[in-house]
Amino acid sequence: MVPMAGAKESSAEEVPSLALPAPIAPSPWILDRRSDLALIIATPLIVLPAVLAVSTRVRWEEIALFVGAFGATGHHLPGMLRAYGDRALFRRYRVRFIVAPILLGAACVASVVLELGGIFLVAYAWGIWHAVMQTYGMARIYDAKRAPYSALASRLDWLLCVSWFGAGTLLSPARMGNLLTTFYESGGPFVSPELLAGIRAAWMAGTSLVTVAYALHLLHAWRIGRPVSGVKLLLLFASCGFWWYTTVAVRHMLVGIALWEICHDVQYLTIVWVFNRGRVARDPGVGAFTRFLFRGSPALVGAYLGLVIGYGALGWFGVRDHGAAWNGVLEGLLVASGLLHFYFDGFIWKLRDRATGSPLGLRRDASLATWHDATWLRHATAWSLVVIPVVALAAVQSRGVASVAERLDAVLAVVPAFTDGYEKRGLVRTRAGELVAAERDFEQALQLQPDHLDAQIDLLLLRARRAERLEAKLALTREALALREDDPRTHQLLAVRLDRAGQSDAAIVHYRAALDAKPDFARAHFGLAAALERRGAHADARAHFEAGLRSDPEDVDARLAMARLLVDAREIGPP
Repeated sequence: MVPMAGAKESSAEEVPSLALPAPIAPSPWILDRRSDLALIIATPLIVLPAVLAVSTRVRWEEIALFVGAFGATGHHLPGMLRAYGDRALFRRYRVRFIVAPILLGAACVASVVLELGGIFLVAYAWGIWHAVMQTYGMARIYDAKRAPYSALASRLDWLLCVSWFGAGTLLSPARMGNLLTTFYESGGPFVSPELLAGIRAAWMAGTSLVTVAYALHLLHAWRIGRPVSGVKLLLLFASCGFWWYTTVAVRHMLVGIALWEICHDVQYLTIVWVFNRGRVARDPGVGAFTRFLFRGSPALVGAYLGLVIGYGALGWFGVRDHGAAWNGVLEGLLVASGLLHFYFDGFIWKLRDRATGSPLGLRRDASLATWHDATWLRHATAWSLVVIPVVALAAVQSRGVASVAERLDAVLAVVPAFTDGYEKRGLVRTRAGELVAAERDFEQALQLQPDHLDAQIDLLLLRARRAERLEAKLALTREALALREDDPRTHQLLAVRLDRAGQSDAAIVHYRAALDAKPDFARAHFGLAAALERRGAHADARAHFEAGLRSDPEDVDARLAMARLLVDAREIGPP
Protein backbone atom coordinates (compact mmCIF):
# COMPACT_ATOMS: atom_id res chain seq x y z
CA MET A 1 0.00 0.00 0.00
CA VAL A 2 1.36 3.53 -0.90
CA PRO A 3 1.69 5.85 2.11
CA MET A 4 -0.42 9.00 2.14
CA ALA A 5 1.23 12.35 1.24
CA GLY A 6 2.75 14.04 4.22
CA ALA A 7 2.61 10.99 6.29
CA LYS A 8 5.73 9.98 8.14
CA GLU A 9 6.96 6.53 7.16
CA SER A 10 7.82 4.61 10.26
CA SER A 11 10.51 2.01 10.56
CA ALA A 12 9.64 -1.60 11.22
CA GLU A 13 10.65 -1.16 14.83
CA GLU A 14 8.25 1.74 15.24
CA VAL A 15 5.17 -0.15 13.87
CA PRO A 16 3.22 -1.56 16.79
CA SER A 17 2.59 -5.31 16.60
CA LEU A 18 -0.94 -6.36 15.74
CA ALA A 19 -2.83 -7.97 18.64
CA LEU A 20 -3.56 -11.26 16.89
CA PRO A 21 -5.18 -14.00 19.01
CA ALA A 22 -2.91 -16.89 19.86
CA PRO A 23 -3.75 -20.08 18.01
CA ILE A 24 -6.05 -22.31 20.00
CA ALA A 25 -4.51 -25.67 20.76
CA PRO A 26 -6.77 -28.59 19.85
CA SER A 27 -8.40 -30.19 22.86
CA PRO A 28 -6.97 -33.58 23.83
CA TRP A 29 -10.43 -34.58 25.11
CA ILE A 30 -13.48 -35.93 23.29
CA LEU A 31 -15.91 -34.03 25.54
CA ASP A 32 -13.96 -32.38 28.34
CA ARG A 33 -11.60 -33.60 31.03
CA ARG A 34 -14.21 -34.38 33.68
CA SER A 35 -16.67 -36.03 31.28
CA ASP A 36 -14.01 -38.10 29.53
CA LEU A 37 -12.61 -39.37 32.82
CA ALA A 38 -16.06 -40.35 34.08
CA LEU A 39 -17.55 -41.77 30.88
CA ILE A 40 -14.59 -43.17 28.93
CA ILE A 41 -11.25 -43.45 30.73
CA ALA A 42 -11.78 -43.95 34.46
CA THR A 43 -15.23 -45.51 34.07
CA PRO A 44 -14.14 -48.76 35.83
CA LEU A 45 -13.30 -46.80 38.98
CA ILE A 46 -16.90 -45.55 39.06
CA VAL A 47 -18.64 -48.71 37.87
CA LEU A 48 -16.88 -51.19 40.17
CA PRO A 49 -17.84 -49.66 43.56
CA ALA A 50 -21.35 -48.83 42.30
CA VAL A 51 -22.03 -52.38 41.15
CA LEU A 52 -20.47 -53.88 44.29
CA ALA A 53 -22.82 -51.71 46.37
CA VAL A 54 -25.83 -52.92 44.38
CA SER A 55 -24.68 -56.54 44.75
CA THR A 56 -25.20 -56.33 48.52
CA ARG A 57 -28.95 -56.08 47.84
CA VAL A 58 -29.35 -57.84 44.48
CA ARG A 59 -27.97 -61.22 43.43
CA TRP A 60 -25.20 -61.26 40.85
CA GLU A 61 -27.30 -63.48 38.59
CA GLU A 62 -30.02 -60.83 38.51
CA ILE A 63 -27.49 -58.06 37.88
CA ALA A 64 -25.96 -60.03 35.00
CA LEU A 65 -29.41 -60.76 33.55
CA PHE A 66 -30.36 -57.08 33.69
CA VAL A 67 -27.04 -55.91 32.22
CA GLY A 68 -27.18 -58.57 29.51
CA ALA A 69 -30.66 -57.50 28.45
CA PHE A 70 -30.75 -53.73 28.84
CA GLY A 71 -27.02 -53.14 28.35
CA ALA A 72 -25.58 -55.76 26.01
CA THR A 73 -28.69 -55.84 23.79
CA GLY A 74 -29.74 -52.23 24.28
CA HIS A 75 -26.48 -50.69 23.12
CA HIS A 76 -26.94 -52.36 19.72
CA LEU A 77 -29.54 -49.70 18.88
CA PRO A 78 -27.30 -46.63 18.26
CA GLY A 79 -25.36 -48.47 15.56
CA MET A 80 -28.63 -49.61 13.98
CA LEU A 81 -29.90 -46.02 14.03
CA ARG A 82 -26.88 -44.85 12.11
CA ALA A 83 -26.90 -47.78 9.69
CA TYR A 84 -30.52 -47.27 8.71
CA GLY A 85 -30.94 -43.58 9.55
CA ASP A 86 -27.89 -42.10 7.80
CA ARG A 87 -29.09 -41.86 4.21
CA ALA A 88 -25.63 -41.38 2.69
CA LEU A 89 -24.23 -44.30 4.67
CA PHE A 90 -27.18 -46.51 3.73
CA ARG A 91 -26.75 -45.74 0.03
CA ARG A 92 -23.08 -46.57 0.33
CA TYR A 93 -23.59 -49.96 2.00
CA ARG A 94 -27.15 -50.75 0.89
CA VAL A 95 -26.49 -54.37 -0.02
CA ARG A 96 -24.78 -55.14 3.31
CA PHE A 97 -27.53 -53.49 5.35
CA ILE A 98 -30.26 -55.43 3.53
CA VAL A 99 -28.67 -58.84 3.02
CA ALA A 100 -26.76 -59.29 6.31
CA PRO A 101 -29.82 -59.12 8.65
CA ILE A 102 -31.68 -61.68 6.54
CA LEU A 103 -28.80 -64.15 6.36
CA LEU A 104 -27.66 -63.75 9.97
CA GLY A 105 -31.21 -63.85 11.32
CA ALA A 106 -32.01 -67.07 9.44
CA ALA A 107 -28.68 -68.68 10.41
CA CYS A 108 -29.03 -67.80 14.10
CA VAL A 109 -32.65 -68.95 14.42
CA ALA A 110 -31.84 -72.20 12.61
CA SER A 111 -28.80 -72.77 14.85
CA VAL A 112 -30.84 -72.29 18.01
CA VAL A 113 -33.75 -74.47 16.85
CA LEU A 114 -31.42 -77.22 15.62
CA GLU A 115 -29.18 -76.81 18.71
CA LEU A 116 -26.05 -76.14 16.65
CA GLY A 117 -23.39 -74.45 18.77
CA GLY A 118 -21.08 -73.06 16.09
CA ILE A 119 -22.89 -69.73 15.80
CA PHE A 120 -22.59 -69.19 19.56
CA LEU A 121 -18.86 -69.87 19.39
CA VAL A 122 -18.53 -67.25 16.64
CA ALA A 123 -20.61 -64.77 18.64
CA TYR A 124 -18.45 -65.37 21.72
CA ALA A 125 -15.16 -64.89 19.84
CA TRP A 126 -16.50 -61.90 17.89
CA GLY A 127 -17.62 -60.28 21.15
CA ILE A 128 -14.06 -60.42 22.49
CA TRP A 129 -12.73 -58.95 19.24
CA HIS A 130 -15.36 -56.19 19.45
CA ALA A 131 -14.10 -55.25 22.93
CA VAL A 132 -10.53 -55.08 21.59
CA MET A 133 -11.46 -52.89 18.64
CA GLN A 134 -13.55 -50.45 20.70
CA THR A 135 -10.57 -49.80 22.98
CA TYR A 136 -8.26 -49.49 19.98
CA GLY A 137 -10.65 -47.10 18.23
CA MET A 138 -10.91 -44.80 21.23
CA ALA A 139 -7.11 -44.83 21.55
CA ARG A 140 -6.83 -43.72 17.92
CA ILE A 141 -9.27 -40.85 18.54
CA TYR A 142 -7.20 -39.53 21.44
CA ASP A 143 -3.98 -39.95 19.46
CA ALA A 144 -5.40 -38.09 16.48
CA LYS A 145 -6.42 -35.21 18.75
CA ARG A 146 -2.89 -34.88 20.13
CA ALA A 147 -0.45 -35.76 17.37
CA PRO A 148 -0.23 -36.11 13.59
CA TYR A 149 -1.02 -39.50 12.19
CA SER A 150 1.70 -42.13 12.62
CA ALA A 151 1.33 -45.53 10.98
CA LEU A 152 3.80 -47.08 13.45
CA ALA A 153 1.97 -45.70 16.51
CA SER A 154 -1.33 -46.96 15.11
CA ARG A 155 0.05 -50.44 14.51
CA LEU A 156 1.60 -50.59 17.98
CA ASP A 157 -1.67 -49.50 19.58
CA TRP A 158 -3.42 -52.30 17.70
CA LEU A 159 -0.84 -54.90 18.69
CA LEU A 160 -0.93 -53.81 22.32
CA CYS A 161 -4.73 -54.12 22.52
CA VAL A 162 -4.82 -57.48 20.74
CA SER A 163 -1.98 -58.98 22.76
CA TRP A 164 -3.15 -57.86 26.20
CA PHE A 165 -6.83 -58.64 25.66
CA GLY A 166 -5.89 -62.00 24.17
CA ALA A 167 -3.57 -62.80 27.08
CA GLY A 168 -6.30 -61.97 29.58
CA THR A 169 -8.67 -64.31 27.75
CA LEU A 170 -6.18 -67.17 27.49
CA LEU A 171 -5.27 -66.95 31.19
CA SER A 172 -8.88 -66.65 32.38
CA PRO A 173 -10.19 -69.99 33.74
CA ALA A 174 -13.81 -68.86 33.32
CA ARG A 175 -13.43 -67.49 29.78
CA MET A 176 -11.33 -70.38 28.48
CA GLY A 177 -13.49 -72.94 30.26
CA ASN A 178 -16.67 -71.60 28.69
CA LEU A 179 -15.02 -71.14 25.31
CA LEU A 180 -13.85 -74.75 25.25
CA THR A 181 -17.21 -75.98 26.56
CA THR A 182 -18.98 -74.28 23.66
CA PHE A 183 -16.33 -75.54 21.23
CA TYR A 184 -16.81 -79.15 22.35
CA GLU A 185 -20.60 -78.83 22.35
CA SER A 186 -20.27 -77.69 18.72
CA GLY A 187 -18.37 -80.84 17.76
CA GLY A 188 -14.85 -79.44 18.02
CA PRO A 189 -11.99 -81.89 18.75
CA PHE A 190 -10.55 -82.07 22.26
CA VAL A 191 -7.55 -79.85 22.94
CA SER A 192 -4.61 -81.36 24.79
CA PRO A 193 -3.16 -79.68 27.89
CA GLU A 194 0.20 -79.45 26.13
CA LEU A 195 -1.28 -77.59 23.16
CA LEU A 196 -3.07 -75.01 25.30
CA ALA A 197 0.03 -74.54 27.47
CA GLY A 198 2.11 -73.98 24.32
CA ILE A 199 -0.36 -71.43 22.94
CA ARG A 200 -0.39 -69.57 26.25
CA ALA A 201 3.41 -69.52 26.48
CA ALA A 202 3.79 -68.28 22.89
CA TRP A 203 1.13 -65.61 23.35
CA MET A 204 2.66 -64.32 26.58
CA ALA A 205 6.09 -64.16 24.93
CA GLY A 206 4.57 -62.18 22.06
CA THR A 207 2.76 -59.89 24.51
CA SER A 208 6.04 -59.21 26.31
CA LEU A 209 7.78 -58.32 23.06
CA VAL A 210 4.94 -56.01 21.99
CA THR A 211 4.97 -54.28 25.37
CA VAL A 212 8.74 -53.72 25.24
CA ALA A 213 8.48 -52.41 21.66
CA TYR A 214 5.67 -50.09 22.72
CA ALA A 215 7.70 -48.70 25.63
CA LEU A 216 10.77 -48.17 23.40
CA HIS A 217 8.66 -46.33 20.83
CA LEU A 218 7.29 -44.03 23.55
CA LEU A 219 10.83 -43.36 24.78
CA HIS A 220 11.98 -42.56 21.26
CA ALA A 221 9.02 -40.21 20.70
CA TRP A 222 9.82 -38.41 23.96
CA ARG A 223 13.50 -38.00 23.03
CA ILE A 224 12.79 -36.48 19.60
CA GLY A 225 10.03 -34.26 20.98
CA ARG A 226 7.17 -35.93 19.15
CA PRO A 227 3.81 -35.34 20.88
CA VAL A 228 2.43 -38.34 22.75
CA SER A 229 -1.15 -38.48 24.00
CA GLY A 230 -1.07 -39.06 27.73
CA VAL A 231 -4.84 -39.43 27.66
CA LYS A 232 -4.49 -42.32 25.21
CA LEU A 233 -1.95 -44.05 27.43
CA LEU A 234 -4.25 -43.66 30.43
CA LEU A 235 -7.12 -45.13 28.42
CA LEU A 236 -5.07 -48.13 27.30
CA PHE A 237 -3.81 -48.78 30.82
CA ALA A 238 -7.31 -48.53 32.33
CA SER A 239 -9.00 -50.65 29.64
CA CYS A 240 -6.40 -53.43 29.48
CA GLY A 241 -6.17 -53.48 33.28
CA PHE A 242 -9.94 -53.69 33.74
CA TRP A 243 -10.19 -56.44 31.12
CA TRP A 244 -7.63 -58.44 33.09
CA TYR A 245 -9.46 -57.78 36.33
CA THR A 246 -12.83 -58.90 34.95
CA THR A 247 -11.45 -61.97 33.17
CA VAL A 248 -8.56 -63.22 35.30
CA ALA A 249 -9.11 -61.87 38.81
CA VAL A 250 -12.92 -62.29 38.89
CA ARG A 251 -13.61 -66.00 39.09
CA HIS A 252 -17.37 -65.86 38.43
CA MET A 253 -17.82 -65.35 34.70
CA LEU A 254 -21.23 -63.65 34.98
CA VAL A 255 -19.78 -61.12 37.41
CA GLY A 256 -16.83 -60.37 35.13
CA ILE A 257 -19.00 -60.05 32.04
CA ALA A 258 -21.46 -57.74 33.83
CA LEU A 259 -18.69 -55.43 35.07
CA TRP A 260 -16.98 -55.21 31.69
CA GLU A 261 -20.26 -54.83 29.80
CA ILE A 262 -21.35 -51.83 31.85
CA CYS A 263 -18.06 -50.00 31.13
CA HIS A 264 -18.16 -51.01 27.48
CA ASP A 265 -21.75 -49.77 27.08
CA VAL A 266 -21.11 -46.44 28.82
CA GLN A 267 -18.10 -45.78 26.59
CA TYR A 268 -19.95 -46.80 23.44
CA LEU A 269 -23.07 -44.74 24.15
CA THR A 270 -20.89 -41.73 24.97
CA ILE A 271 -18.90 -41.91 21.74
CA VAL A 272 -22.05 -42.35 19.66
CA TRP A 273 -23.67 -39.38 21.40
CA VAL A 274 -20.64 -37.18 20.69
CA PHE A 275 -20.55 -38.36 17.08
CA ASN A 276 -24.21 -37.57 16.45
CA ARG A 277 -23.95 -34.20 18.19
CA GLY A 278 -21.08 -33.43 15.81
CA ARG A 279 -23.14 -34.54 12.81
CA VAL A 280 -26.03 -32.29 13.81
CA ALA A 281 -23.65 -29.33 14.15
CA ARG A 282 -21.71 -29.92 10.90
CA ASP A 283 -23.94 -31.75 8.43
CA PRO A 284 -27.03 -29.94 7.11
CA GLY A 285 -28.22 -33.15 5.48
CA VAL A 286 -28.81 -34.96 8.77
CA GLY A 287 -32.27 -36.51 8.98
CA ALA A 288 -35.02 -34.90 11.04
CA PHE A 289 -35.12 -37.64 13.68
CA THR A 290 -31.35 -37.52 14.29
CA ARG A 291 -31.40 -33.72 14.36
CA PHE A 292 -34.20 -33.79 16.92
CA LEU A 293 -32.76 -36.49 19.18
CA PHE A 294 -29.20 -35.16 19.32
CA ARG A 295 -29.81 -31.45 19.85
CA GLY A 296 -27.98 -31.56 23.19
CA SER A 297 -30.94 -31.02 25.49
CA PRO A 298 -30.66 -32.87 28.84
CA ALA A 299 -34.19 -34.16 28.31
CA LEU A 300 -33.15 -35.64 24.99
CA VAL A 301 -30.21 -37.39 26.64
CA GLY A 302 -32.88 -39.14 28.68
CA ALA A 303 -34.82 -39.91 25.49
CA TYR A 304 -31.67 -41.36 23.91
CA LEU A 305 -31.08 -43.62 26.89
CA GLY A 306 -34.78 -44.48 26.97
CA LEU A 307 -34.63 -45.74 23.39
CA VAL A 308 -31.58 -47.84 24.26
CA ILE A 309 -33.37 -49.32 27.27
CA GLY A 310 -36.46 -49.92 25.16
CA TYR A 311 -34.46 -51.90 22.61
CA GLY A 312 -32.82 -53.74 25.51
CA ALA A 313 -36.30 -54.79 26.66
CA LEU A 314 -36.24 -57.17 23.69
CA GLY A 315 -33.40 -58.97 25.45
CA TRP A 316 -35.35 -59.07 28.70
CA PHE A 317 -38.43 -60.34 26.87
CA GLY A 318 -36.33 -62.92 25.08
CA VAL A 319 -35.24 -64.70 28.27
CA ARG A 320 -38.85 -65.17 29.39
CA ASP A 321 -40.66 -68.44 28.71
CA HIS A 322 -42.89 -68.20 25.62
CA GLY A 323 -43.05 -71.87 24.69
CA ALA A 324 -40.29 -73.93 23.10
CA ALA A 325 -40.75 -72.74 19.50
CA TRP A 326 -40.94 -69.03 20.33
CA ASN A 327 -38.03 -69.30 22.75
CA GLY A 328 -35.83 -70.61 19.94
CA VAL A 329 -36.88 -67.87 17.53
CA LEU A 330 -36.36 -65.08 20.07
CA GLU A 331 -33.00 -66.41 21.23
CA GLY A 332 -31.85 -66.69 17.63
CA LEU A 333 -32.92 -63.13 16.84
CA LEU A 334 -31.06 -61.82 19.90
CA VAL A 335 -27.89 -63.61 18.79
CA ALA A 336 -28.39 -62.12 15.32
CA SER A 337 -28.74 -58.65 16.83
CA GLY A 338 -25.38 -59.07 18.53
CA LEU A 339 -23.65 -60.33 15.40
CA LEU A 340 -25.10 -57.48 13.33
CA HIS A 341 -23.85 -55.03 15.94
CA PHE A 342 -20.33 -56.47 15.70
CA TYR A 343 -20.46 -56.57 11.90
CA PHE A 344 -21.85 -53.08 11.31
CA ASP A 345 -19.47 -51.51 13.83
CA GLY A 346 -16.59 -53.01 11.89
CA PHE A 347 -17.12 -50.58 9.00
CA ILE A 348 -19.57 -47.78 9.89
CA TRP A 349 -17.25 -46.27 12.53
CA LYS A 350 -13.98 -46.36 10.60
CA LEU A 351 -11.97 -43.33 11.72
CA ARG A 352 -10.16 -43.29 8.38
CA ASP A 353 -13.45 -42.17 6.89
CA ARG A 354 -13.79 -38.39 7.25
CA ALA A 355 -17.57 -38.82 7.57
CA THR A 356 -16.78 -40.45 10.92
CA GLY A 357 -13.71 -38.47 11.97
CA SER A 358 -15.08 -34.98 11.37
CA PRO A 359 -18.10 -35.20 13.75
CA LEU A 360 -15.72 -36.47 16.44
CA GLY A 361 -13.65 -33.31 16.08
CA LEU A 362 -10.66 -34.85 14.30
CA ARG A 363 -8.70 -32.40 12.15
CA ARG A 364 -8.41 -33.11 8.44
CA ASP A 365 -4.65 -33.40 8.77
CA ALA A 366 -5.16 -35.84 11.63
CA SER A 367 -7.47 -38.10 9.66
CA LEU A 368 -6.19 -41.62 9.65
CA ALA A 369 -5.77 -41.64 5.85
CA THR A 370 -8.59 -41.68 3.32
CA TRP A 371 -10.91 -44.64 3.70
CA HIS A 372 -11.20 -47.00 0.77
CA ASP A 373 -13.96 -49.59 0.86
CA ALA A 374 -12.79 -53.17 0.95
CA THR A 375 -13.17 -55.08 -2.29
CA TRP A 376 -15.83 -57.74 -2.51
CA LEU A 377 -13.08 -60.36 -2.59
CA ARG A 378 -11.64 -59.13 0.70
CA HIS A 379 -15.12 -58.83 2.17
CA ALA A 380 -16.00 -62.38 1.13
CA THR A 381 -12.70 -63.65 2.53
CA ALA A 382 -13.45 -62.05 5.89
CA TRP A 383 -16.92 -63.60 5.95
CA SER A 384 -15.45 -67.00 5.11
CA LEU A 385 -13.67 -66.88 8.48
CA VAL A 386 -17.15 -66.94 10.03
CA VAL A 387 -19.08 -69.15 7.62
CA ILE A 388 -16.55 -71.96 7.19
CA PRO A 389 -16.10 -72.73 10.94
CA VAL A 390 -19.87 -72.60 11.55
CA VAL A 391 -20.65 -74.95 8.65
CA ALA A 392 -17.77 -77.29 9.51
CA LEU A 393 -18.78 -77.53 13.17
CA ALA A 394 -22.42 -78.08 12.21
CA ALA A 395 -21.39 -80.97 9.97
CA VAL A 396 -19.30 -82.54 12.73
CA GLN A 397 -21.98 -81.98 15.39
CA SER A 398 -24.65 -83.55 13.19
CA ARG A 399 -22.68 -86.82 13.28
CA GLY A 400 -22.70 -86.82 17.07
CA VAL A 401 -20.51 -85.42 19.81
CA ALA A 402 -19.01 -86.78 23.00
CA SER A 403 -21.17 -87.12 26.10
CA VAL A 404 -21.56 -84.23 28.53
CA ALA A 405 -19.39 -86.02 31.09
CA GLU A 406 -16.61 -86.63 28.55
CA ARG A 407 -16.69 -83.01 27.39
CA LEU A 408 -16.46 -81.69 30.94
CA ASP A 409 -13.59 -84.08 31.71
CA ALA A 410 -11.77 -82.75 28.64
CA VAL A 411 -12.33 -79.11 29.62
CA LEU A 412 -11.17 -79.63 33.21
CA ALA A 413 -8.08 -81.51 32.00
CA VAL A 414 -6.80 -78.33 30.31
CA VAL A 415 -8.45 -75.70 32.56
CA PRO A 416 -8.24 -77.22 36.07
CA ALA A 417 -9.27 -73.92 37.73
CA PHE A 418 -12.61 -73.76 35.86
CA THR A 419 -15.05 -73.49 38.78
CA ASP A 420 -18.24 -73.82 36.74
CA GLY A 421 -16.86 -76.97 35.13
CA TYR A 422 -16.69 -78.77 38.48
CA GLU A 423 -20.19 -77.59 39.39
CA LYS A 424 -21.61 -78.80 36.07
CA ARG A 425 -19.79 -82.13 36.28
CA GLY A 426 -21.11 -82.57 39.81
CA LEU A 427 -24.66 -82.21 38.49
CA VAL A 428 -23.99 -84.76 35.74
CA ARG A 429 -22.60 -87.22 38.28
CA THR A 430 -25.52 -86.59 40.62
CA ARG A 431 -27.99 -87.50 37.87
CA ALA A 432 -25.92 -90.61 37.14
CA GLY A 433 -26.06 -91.66 40.81
CA GLU A 434 -22.32 -91.12 41.36
CA LEU A 435 -22.95 -89.21 44.56
CA VAL A 436 -19.51 -89.52 46.18
CA ALA A 437 -17.74 -88.26 43.05
CA ALA A 438 -20.35 -85.51 42.65
CA GLU A 439 -19.73 -84.33 46.20
CA ARG A 440 -16.00 -84.09 45.47
CA ASP A 441 -16.73 -81.93 42.43
CA PHE A 442 -18.94 -79.53 44.37
CA GLU A 443 -16.33 -79.30 47.13
CA GLN A 444 -13.60 -78.61 44.54
CA ALA A 445 -15.71 -75.81 43.04
CA LEU A 446 -16.15 -74.25 46.47
CA GLN A 447 -12.46 -74.60 47.22
CA LEU A 448 -11.71 -72.55 44.09
CA GLN A 449 -14.55 -70.10 44.68
CA PRO A 450 -16.07 -70.22 48.20
CA ASP A 451 -18.95 -67.90 47.25
CA HIS A 452 -20.09 -69.96 44.24
CA LEU A 453 -23.82 -69.99 44.97
CA ASP A 454 -24.80 -72.80 42.61
CA ALA A 455 -22.14 -75.11 44.06
CA GLN A 456 -23.26 -74.26 47.60
CA ILE A 457 -26.88 -75.13 46.78
CA ASP A 458 -25.94 -78.27 44.82
CA LEU A 459 -23.79 -79.55 47.68
CA LEU A 460 -26.55 -79.02 50.25
CA LEU A 461 -29.13 -80.76 48.05
CA LEU A 462 -26.74 -83.64 47.44
CA ARG A 463 -26.14 -84.06 51.16
CA ALA A 464 -29.88 -83.89 51.72
CA ARG A 465 -30.29 -86.70 49.20
CA ARG A 466 -27.66 -88.80 50.97
CA ALA A 467 -29.05 -88.15 54.46
CA GLU A 468 -30.88 -91.10 56.02
CA ARG A 469 -33.33 -89.28 58.28
CA LEU A 470 -36.18 -87.27 56.80
CA GLU A 471 -35.64 -84.47 59.35
CA ALA A 472 -32.05 -84.05 58.11
CA LYS A 473 -33.24 -84.02 54.49
CA LEU A 474 -35.74 -81.26 55.29
CA ALA A 475 -33.21 -79.18 57.23
CA LEU A 476 -30.58 -79.32 54.47
CA THR A 477 -33.13 -78.53 51.75
CA ARG A 478 -34.43 -75.52 53.71
CA GLU A 479 -30.83 -74.34 54.12
CA ALA A 480 -30.38 -74.55 50.34
CA LEU A 481 -33.61 -72.65 49.75
CA ALA A 482 -32.47 -69.88 52.06
CA LEU A 483 -29.51 -69.26 49.74
CA ARG A 484 -31.79 -68.70 46.73
CA GLU A 485 -35.41 -68.22 47.69
CA ASP A 486 -36.80 -68.38 44.15
CA ASP A 487 -34.97 -71.52 42.99
CA PRO A 488 -37.62 -73.79 41.42
CA ARG A 489 -35.63 -77.02 41.83
CA THR A 490 -35.15 -76.48 45.56
CA HIS A 491 -38.82 -75.60 46.06
CA GLN A 492 -39.81 -78.78 44.24
CA LEU A 493 -37.47 -81.00 46.26
CA LEU A 494 -38.62 -79.43 49.53
CA ALA A 495 -42.25 -79.99 48.48
CA VAL A 496 -41.56 -83.69 47.80
CA ARG A 497 -39.97 -84.13 51.24
CA LEU A 498 -42.74 -82.21 53.00
CA ASP A 499 -45.25 -84.45 51.24
CA ARG A 500 -43.44 -87.50 52.59
CA ALA A 501 -43.53 -85.96 56.06
CA GLY A 502 -47.31 -85.64 55.82
CA GLN A 503 -47.22 -81.82 55.52
CA SER A 504 -49.33 -81.62 52.37
CA ASP A 505 -50.44 -78.01 52.82
CA ALA A 506 -46.83 -76.82 53.05
CA ALA A 507 -45.88 -79.08 50.13
CA ILE A 508 -48.55 -77.51 47.91
CA VAL A 509 -47.22 -74.03 48.76
CA HIS A 510 -43.72 -75.00 47.60
CA TYR A 511 -44.97 -76.77 44.47
CA ARG A 512 -46.77 -73.56 43.51
CA ALA A 513 -43.64 -71.49 44.31
CA ALA A 514 -41.62 -73.74 41.99
CA LEU A 515 -44.14 -73.19 39.20
CA ASP A 516 -44.19 -69.44 39.78
CA ALA A 517 -40.44 -69.42 39.13
CA LYS A 518 -40.59 -71.95 36.27
CA PRO A 519 -44.06 -72.41 34.74
CA ASP A 520 -43.04 -75.36 32.53
CA PHE A 521 -41.44 -77.36 35.38
CA ALA A 522 -42.92 -80.79 34.69
CA ARG A 523 -41.94 -82.45 37.99
CA ALA A 524 -43.53 -79.63 39.97
CA HIS A 525 -46.74 -79.97 37.93
CA PHE A 526 -46.82 -83.75 38.54
CA GLY A 527 -46.10 -83.41 42.25
CA LEU A 528 -48.76 -80.72 42.69
CA ALA A 529 -51.25 -82.79 40.68
CA ALA A 530 -50.69 -85.81 42.94
CA ALA A 531 -51.07 -83.68 46.09
CA LEU A 532 -54.28 -82.11 44.77
CA GLU A 533 -55.64 -85.50 43.75
CA ARG A 534 -55.24 -86.82 47.31
CA ARG A 535 -57.29 -83.86 48.50
CA GLY A 536 -60.06 -84.62 45.99
CA ALA A 537 -59.40 -81.60 43.75
CA HIS A 538 -59.62 -83.71 40.59
CA ALA A 539 -60.15 -80.87 38.11
CA ASP A 540 -57.10 -78.92 39.32
CA ALA A 541 -55.04 -82.12 39.49
CA ARG A 542 -55.94 -83.00 35.90
CA ALA A 543 -54.98 -79.50 34.74
CA HIS A 544 -51.52 -79.85 36.29
CA PHE A 545 -51.03 -83.36 34.92
CA GLU A 546 -51.83 -82.04 31.43
CA ALA A 547 -49.50 -79.04 31.87
CA GLY A 548 -46.69 -81.31 33.01
CA LEU A 549 -47.19 -83.70 30.10
CA ARG A 550 -47.00 -80.81 27.64
CA SER A 551 -43.50 -80.13 28.97
CA ASP A 552 -42.49 -83.78 29.40
CA PRO A 553 -44.75 -86.01 27.28
CA GLU A 554 -42.47 -89.04 27.76
CA ASP A 555 -43.04 -89.38 31.52
CA VAL A 556 -44.76 -92.78 31.74
CA ASP A 557 -45.43 -92.58 35.50
CA ALA A 558 -47.26 -89.27 35.06
CA ARG A 559 -49.39 -90.73 32.25
CA LEU A 560 -50.35 -93.69 34.42
CA ALA A 561 -51.17 -91.37 37.34
CA MET A 562 -53.38 -89.26 35.11
CA ALA A 563 -55.11 -92.37 33.80
CA ARG A 564 -55.86 -93.45 37.38
CA LEU A 565 -57.19 -89.98 38.08
CA LEU A 566 -59.55 -90.17 35.10
CA VAL A 567 -60.73 -93.61 36.17
CA ASP A 568 -61.40 -92.41 39.71
CA ALA A 569 -63.25 -89.40 38.32
CA ARG A 570 -65.16 -91.82 36.03
CA GLU A 571 -64.18 -89.84 32.95
CA ILE A 572 -62.96 -93.09 31.35
CA GLY A 573 -64.08 -96.62 32.11
CA PRO A 574 -61.85 -99.37 33.50
CA PRO A 575 -60.32 -101.71 30.93
